[in-house]
Amino acid sequence: MACPFFLVGTALMTYSFVDPLFDSSSLGSSEKLISYIITVMLSPALWVGGLIIHVGFLMLITMGPSIVKAYMDKKENFTISDVRKITFEYLPKVFVISILLGILIIISSFFFYLPGIYVMITYSIAIPIIVFEDLDIMGTMKRCSYLIKHNWWSSFGYIFMTMMIVSLINQIIGFGLTAVSFIVPLLYIGESIVQIYMIVLISCSCLTLMITPLVVIIMQLGFTVLYFSLKEKKELTSLVREVELMA
Repeated sequence: MACPFFLVGTALMTYSFVDPLFDSSSLGSSEKLISYIITVMLSPALWVGGLIIHVGFLMLITMGPSIVKAYMDKKENFTISDVRKITFEYLPKVFVISILLGILIIISSFFFYLPGIYVMITYSIAIPIIVFEDLDIMGTMKRCSYLIKHNWWSSFGYIFMTMMIVSLINQIIGFGLTAVSFIVPLLYIGESIVQIYMIVLISCSCLTLMITPLVVIIMQLGFTVLYFSLKEKKELTSLVREVELMA
């Protein structure tokens, strides 16, 4: 569902980087390199592509909990249409709270990063709360604080381990693509070696970006499980058991 956004956005951003390369025979001089960077930064394709990718990212962080909610509502009979409906239903709230939390994290990070980390962990389950409890923005933030209270360190450990595993998988794939970006240019000899290297490097970087949907969904599923676990501890529900049965 979000893949078209990443495909179109990545294509536009790749175009903004690659197209200026063909307007110059070499990037060897500092003047041409500076001109290339300015051209890329002023390219409408770069900014439009980035905006499209951001919209796709918001869809992804909503999609993870939406998959679980669709299953809980319809069990094995849920379809991608059900997931899409839930995702678009809560996307506006996710958009608003992502901006608020982003600003809050940036401001709190000015104080030696520790407050920023605290805020990130505290509100890490905001998206699952929006999807499963349909609260407003302030209600969601209060609910996050309530569930995380007295469980901050255990939540931190869980999120840290989840991020380490996902990051390791992402790094392995990224290393393979980076290796390709160094090997392929060695097969070509001539004046175009710089352009070939940059094209391959940019292309591999964009392919790495295409892995983002899978990584984001896995992370959000992890946050969803954390939400179920915290709610079980606080309110003695049976949500954790339902997630285990779904798995």
